[in-house]
Amino acid sequence: MIRYKMLGMKHETHNMKHKILNTNHKTYNMKLETKNGNMFHASGFTFQERGFTLIELLVVVFITATLTGIVTFNFSRLRAQQEISAAATELVSKIRTLQTDILAGKEVVSGTTPSAYEVVFTAGSASYRIDYITVSSTVTLETVNLTQNVRVGSLTGGSALRITSPFGKLLVDGAANRTLQITLSHATGSLSRTVTVDGISGRVSER
Repeated sequence: MIRYKMLGMKHETHNMKHKILNTNHKTYNMKLETKNGNMFHASGFTFQERGFTLIELLVVVFITATLTGIVTFNFSRLRAQQEISAAATELVSKIRTLQTDILAGKEVVSGTTPSAYEVVFTAGSASYRIDYITVSSTVTLETVNLTQNVRVGSLTGGSALRITSPFGKLLVDGAANRTLQITLSHATGSLSRTVTVDGISGRVSER
């Protein structure tokens, strides 16, 4: 009885070794068999290396183009905001400097005491003019070019701001106690800044 069991165990061990050999043989065939460069055949199973489909490539291109467009738009708008803000800030600074100079009686043109400064605007222009006015003459002191892509859009209340000596009184087109608004527009058409000069308080602001 024991002898028969031992023979049975040997027979099972032999079958197990045979199965392992068959498995190794199948694995070896799987590695070697290749068809068309991307198909593998082994023991009735087929494996295929899968690449990108046209739809997937189009989706990637679309997403990339969309993100690029968003970034470009935001960058362009940010640059436009910086340009028009710089132009408005410079205009306010110029007017305040002229107010300070007239109160100090500063002689910009040697040998002549100013009776007034006048800032002259023209709608649609990319610049504005600063005149130095004395008792006997008017001299163009400076022509200020606005920041790139910025223009004088609209003028409300007048087109010329005069700062008179000795107390810095503000006149708009020669009249006192008036308010002048200078709107600066960007070439994109979607951005603007307004500089307001209050002829009563003498305050200069932008928004």
